[in-house]
Amino acid sequence: MNKSVMFAALAFFLVVVTLVLLSSGFYIVNEREQVVVTRFNRPVRVIVGTREDRDFEALKAAIQEAGPAGLAVSEGAGLYLKMPFLDVPERFPDTLMEYDADPETIVTRDKKQLMIDNFARWRIEDPLKFRIRLRSLGEALNRLDDIIYSPMRDELGQNDLIEIIRTTKEFTDFETAQEIEGTETIINQMRMEKLGGGCEEIMRWVRENWKGMK
Repeated sequence: MNKSVMFAALAFFLVVVTLVLLSSGFYIVNEREQVVVTRFNRPVRVIVGTREDRDFEALKAAIQEAGPAGLAVSEGAGLYLKMPFLDVPERFPDTLMEYDADPETIVTRDKKQLMIDNFARWRIEDPLKFRIRLRSLGEALNRLDDIIYSPMRDELGQNDLIEIIRTTKEFTDFETAQEIEGTETIINQMRMEKLGGGCEEIMRWVRENWKGMK
């Protein structure tokens, strides 16, 4: 009787251990996220969202060049294998996110007060580079403050109020594209449109600094 109880207990223990090992050897990536898998804090695999073939190959090459030797790069949602207890999946959004700063009052060159409210749409294109440079969404938002709000505030402060509020059809088109199309189209639109006066100067910093976010 005692042997039967011991055998049953041992069998139950082995089943539990097996289930734990199996469950810790898999992880799921959904279509709204991308993953950097680390082993002892060293990246061993990167999984990005689904891309066009040409875009994926270019991104894969860039990730492997920046990462350690032997780094695997995959794309798409699904069920993936990992080393139990050793591999740690770090998840990052693969969606278009919105940066929306709180409205702030600035003083223009002609000493007029102006309330500004700016926003941007952005996404994580390279999760490995994001992990290395920024680590978290909070740090990313701080970085966006540095490259969007601060230069905008400084540039607006160097213009008279009449230059800032000058409105043209091109500027209206730019605002529409900004709200509808997203980050990449915003940059392309600013390069194509001929904004007049202070507007062109105000947007100049975006063309010069945006690439640093990627």
